[in-house]
Amino acid sequence: MIAANLEGVAVWVATTPIDMRKSFDGLAEVVQSFLGRDPLSGSLFVFRNKGGHLLKIMWWDRDGLAIYYKKSYNPNIAAANKPPQPIDKRLPGPSLLAYVITSKLGDHLPLYRLENIFARQGVQVARSTMCAWMLAAGELIKPLVALLAARVKKSRVVHTDDTTVPVLPAAEDRTRRKGNPCKKGRIWTYLGDEANPYTVYDYTSNRKRDGPVIWLAGYRGYLQADAYGGYDGIYSGGSVIEVACWAHARRKFYDAQDSDAKHAAQMLTLIGELYAIEREAKEQSLDEAALFALRHERSVPVLARIKSWLDTEGEIVLPRSPMAAAITYAQNQWAALNVYVTQGFLNIDNNASERAMKRVAIGRKNWLFAGHDTAAANHARLWSLIASAERHGLDPQRYLTSALAKIGQTPTAELYQFLPDVWNREDAASEMVSARECKCTGRLSRNLRHNPSCRCPSFLHGTNCPGTTPSLETREREVVHKPFEGQIPV
Repeated sequence: MIAANLEGVAVWVATTPIDMRKSFDGLAEVVQSFLGRDPLSGSLFVFRNKGGHLLKIMWWDRDGLAIYYKKSYNPNIAAANKPPQPIDKRLPGPSLLAYVITSKLGDHLPLYRLENIFARQGVQVARSTMCAWMLAAGELIKPLVALLAARVKKSRVVHTDDTTVPVLPAAEDRTRRKGNPCKKGRIWTYLGDEANPYTVYDYTSNRKRDGPVIWLAGYRGYLQADAYGGYDGIYSGGSVIEVACWAHARRKFYDAQDSDAKHAAQMLTLIGELYAIEREAKEQSLDEAALFALRHERSVPVLARIKSWLDTEGEIVLPRSPMAAAITYAQNQWAALNVYVTQGFLNIDNNASERAMKRVAIGRKNWLFAGHDTAAANHARLWSLIASAERHGLDPQRYLTSALAKIGQTPTAELYQFLPDVWNREDAASEMVSARECKCTGRLSRNLRHNPSCRCPSFLHGTNCPGTTPSLETREREVVHKPFEGQIPV
């Protein structure tokens, strides 16, 4: 009887009728062509005729390949309920949805290119359809992105920066714009510290100070940013301390080399001393206390020399020259430029947030613009998950597949399991539990049913592997058609 040996065996039921005259070769071809499965894998394959009253079952049971048949005058074959999908009543499963999102926002592929890629594989998916999928996914992950933002706001220091993103305005406003009809929206990034290692993006339709003011509402700590005046209102309350960026200050002097090489070289040398101290600390892997002590001993004197140079040379250079502008920038930011030496966990520059903006800059060169403000805000949310996953060394597509498959059925209180660092730990633990050693290859397989590198189905049953893989012909039995009684085990 089949039922005696079915524990742990995958059962595949054909939902469309086939020609019941097919035997080993014909049924094996159906399994390989339409299911992409190995007929010798140990799985049980069930086929039915057009009337539904005749069933054929093909199975390799370690003694050979056998075909069973049964007549039933009251067939009752029911399909299992479809598991919940990320987008209700839509086609894409979580893996397809994750692939589309990662392709556009992780690999910077415009949807028209992705449409062509699918077409080459014989799959017709319109770019408008994929746009709708991405919008639905962006709405689905809103609670998770809100959780990421809440965790970032618990950081002792937050890095932030912004850049433009072209956005198509409403149809009635396009005719008013000459040349390029796109307006300039803004993408903002906020990076948490080592205790809250997440990267969150936010979208605003302009660069008004309302964007960072609203996002950072309630935050208390250090904020490392450029000299944008929109942050001044945030600093004025006293709960947020400004930390300026020495990379920005250095860039001003670097750009002034063409007009004043002598003074530029002097300042670049002094700033280089500050960075040399930071490299030494990184190479020695100093903790916060040791880094604070090193900066107090060596960086503070260099800062005093820089201040003296700025005050002296600022009286000499031409008032409207690029060098004068660089000196004025450093003097205006001087207090904030010195803050980094007061705490061992602060950075000398804001390069981390500038690097986080590269994905936006590369993306807009490929897909050119966002269709509307809602789409741009949706991109920001999806970027948040991709960037946070990559910050932990995760494959963003695999991470998104897992999150999208479950997040719709997960209560808000349990969303923490999709934080990239938490997900990574749980995923690593599940890999250790699910790994099993194949008897013939000695390799570990995460698939409990079948090791792709081993064609021996005895691996399914945990028995010793004979180390041989007989051909389909040698596995056929002399007696292959055997009627049986009882219920069909499906």
